[in-house]
Amino acid sequence: MTAADGERIRFGDEAAEAGQLKRAEELYARAADAGNPAAEAKLGVLREHRGDVEGALEAYRRSDDAGDGFGAMRHGLLLAGQNRWEEAEAAWGRAEERGSEPAGLDLVEALRKQAHSAAEVPGAASAPSALANPVLVGAMTVLVALVAVFLAYSANQGLP
Repeated sequence: MTAADGERIRFGDEAAEAGQLKRAEELYARAADAGNPAAEAKLGVLREHRGDVEGALEAYRRSDDAGDGFGAMRHGLLLAGQNRWEEAEAAWGRAEERGSEPAGLDLVEALRKQAHSAAEVPGAASAPSALANPVLVGAMTVLVALVAVFLAYSANQGLP
């Protein structure tokens, strides 16, 4: 790893912490192209975060193949999510041998904190639906039935 790769990873970490995920991905990709397995693993985390599971799996595989423990651990997690248990166990074994702590910024935790803080912003998260509560659904059903009975008797026609 060259000093420039280390700088790219550090700047990528700073961009990710600031919420500039596209910029972070560009910096990690440049360092990964230069053969840095830690950058490859972080690139996988960002791809997984945006929903590109195949891209993340490939980045984790390259990181794992290059000897990165964090990449091996994340590779195993995605393989397990695809029910590829034997491959996942092998990847976790490699992660245990190498150590699975991420280098520099723990990008997974940083993304989790950003998502959590976005949910705390007033108006950012919608209120839960009343239809999600079975007690309220039951109460509304009883109320509708009572109103229907009242209207039917008020019309002098009795129950339908």
